[in-house]
Amino acid sequence: EHYMNDIIEAIEESNNFVLVLAPTLKCNFRCKYCYEEGIYDSEAKEELFFINSLKTILQQINLDKNINFLKIILFGGEPTIAPIKTLYEITRLLNDIGIKYSFDIITNGYSISNEFLEWCRLTDIDNIQVTIDGTEEYHNENRVLINDRGTFKKIFDNLGLLLDFDITNNVIIRTNCTKKNIDSVKNLIRELSCKYSDSKDMIRFSFGQLGIGESELANRTVYSLTNVDKEFLLKIADLYYEARQLGFYVPNEYGVGDICTNKRKNS
Repeated sequence: EHYMNDIIEAIEESNNFVLVLAPTLKCNFRCKYCYEEGIYDSEAKEELFFINSLKTILQQINLDKNINFLKIILFGGEPTIAPIKTLYEITRLLNDIGIKYSFDIITNGYSISNEFLEWCRLTDIDNIQVTIDGTEEYHNENRVLINDRGTFKKIFDNLGLLLDFDITNNVIIRTNCTKKNIDSVKNLIRELSCKYSDSKDMIRFSFGQLGIGESELANRTVYSLTNVDKEFLLKIADLYYEARQLGFYVPNEYGVGDICTNKRKNS
């Protein structure tokens, strides 16, 4: 009830409303700095509970005639492993209220199935964000599967599916820069430049640093990786310059620093 009161208050104060949805709490990764402490050990969110909660929220949004646009951000867990019927039900409910909307998707990029791609093709997708933490050696140290196996190669190849399937013109490569990988990230940009040379206009970059959050488990790793001095921040800025030099689109203004919004424990 308290949560719904907060949502209703936010709806009443908004014209364009952003709603972050976690269609599943399950995740196929066990990242070393994961802020979702223990969330993957909990019981899977009941689909019926999720759908009913979403219906209630959308009904409240529909009652407020000031809202003319909805931004839906799919998060998790890992949204690409949510039941495909849940994703279709989300879009059906959105279509029913008749308010213009679009999706952003935050994914680890590993489980890109044909079913998921087909759902994306039938949906208005603005951005898909995929995290690649530098070159294969470093990425595979921190972003691993449940069985501790590396994930770089499959994610790197799956980018081709996202770029070729006519889903969105904005595939964002998110890289969490640390003092261990910062000097090798340029090599990742060059790898992307070589393999996806015909899709540079569709690829965007988001370089940031890991930040201290509320998960003590994650913070143990973050403390060992974080560097916040001026030289480090200048190196992050230089990555954007490198991307522009290689022909990728880079806006004139961009964020440098701790820009991850998922630091609150189990946010």
